[in-house]
Amino acid sequence: MRGVKCRCGFATTANRIRCPRCGKHMKVAYWPNQANVIVYIKLGVVPEGQEFPMDLLMLEVKNGPKFVCWTDAPMSEGEEVTFVQIENTYICSSKQGIDNLSHDAPASEGDGGGTDE
Repeated sequence: MRGVKCRCGFATTANRIRCPRCGKHMKVAYWPNQANVIVYIKLGVVPEGQEFPMDLLMLEVKNGPKFVCWTDAPMSEGEEVTFVQIENTYICSSKQGIDNLSHDAPASEGDGGGTDE
C-alpha cells in the first residue's frame, strides 16, 4: 500500500503534500497489505452497482493509515485481514482464510519432495 506519512504520526492513503494535523510536509510511505479490523458493518441492502452483497470494514494498518475496505465475508473486530487495491477501492479477505487455503492445498506431483520408498 502506498500513502503518505508525517513525522507527527498522521498517515493516509490520500496524496497530500501537507499534514492536516500539524501542517508539516508529508513523505511517501509504503505499508504491507495487511491490516486489523477496527469496525465491521453488515449492510442490509446490496450497494448500487454491486452484483452481490458486500459489507464494509474500517481497517488500521500497523504504523499506517486507517481506511475503508469492502468484503464479502463476515469479519470481527481485531481480526487480521489482507487487502488489494483495485483502482480507488480496497477489497479485503480474511488472512486466516488465505493461510488455511495454502496449508490445505494438495502437493503437486513432481514438486521435488522426498519419496516414501
